Amino acid sequence: MELTKDKQQILNNKTMKRILLLLTLVLSLSIQAQSYEFTLIQNDVAEFSVAVVPDFNSTAPHPIVNDHNFTIMLPDGATVANVSGIGTYTTGVYTNLDGAPAPGPGNDATVFNLVQDITLVAHTIGTPIVLATFDVLGPPDTGAVSLLENGALTTASQDIFKSFFIATTSGNLADGSSNGYIGQTGDVMFAYDATTLSAPTAELVGVSIFPNPAMDVVNIKGLKNDLKSIEVYNIAGQKVITAANNLETINVSELEAGVYFLNLYTENASKTIKFIKQK
Repeated sequence: MELTKDKQQILNNKTMKRILLLLTLVLSLSIQAQSYEFTLIQNDVAEFSVAVVPDFNSTAPHPIVNDHNFTIMLPDGATVANVSGIGTYTTGVYTNLDGAPAPGPGNDATVFNLVQDITLVAHTIGTPIVLATFDVLGPPDTGAVSLLENGALTTASQDIFKSFFIATTSGNLADGSSNGYIGQTGDVMFAYDATTLSAPTAELVGVSIFPNPAMDVVNIKGLKNDLKSIEVYNIAGQKVITAANNLETINVSELEAGVYFLNLYTENASKTIKFIKQK
């Protein structure tokens, strides 16, 4: 049976509405999936940064409405100082945690709270955006500095210690009394031991790398003494490359795109250089 022109138009309209509805649902799900993951970065022996790593691209500055928190755990006696970042932070220190669940005992907690709206710059997937940088004073010989994992510590100040939260891409922030922390995970720790936090006897001067960003290889220039070894760490603190020969050129072609830290070692000196790996 042949359809009349009016009936055909109605069918066409219904089909178009279904397509538009499907596209709207797909777009909605895509937007909801966008998030930032918190991570901790060691810049120097006792200098650290907290950053967020987006899982989506943004071609324009991205406003974050209201505030965000994150909590740094330190061994008893160590303190946070010289805080700087893209916003203004207040910090609260909590020291009586021995009766709390792990990682409370033997640790102090410093809670960072951003007290103003901020705007994150345009960014690409996997590239960290530093929120705050700080020094750790009085570092002990043992223990660790760590970014508290979501929901890891329950105390009388429960909402404060739900570690960290940040506004979603819609700009809405969940009520502090509810679990508004889903999607932001970033359990990162740096131990105080001879390999990770000991200061070198001297720093390599005049040494640099090129190209940066890099796609296939990283070249080292400016060396006056022979390198003994090199190490490459990813943003999560995992060692991804180690080598002890042919060190003037480092093959990074197998690395995923993102930010990495190259550690250079000679007999009596060392240096850490940050570089970006592109696809």
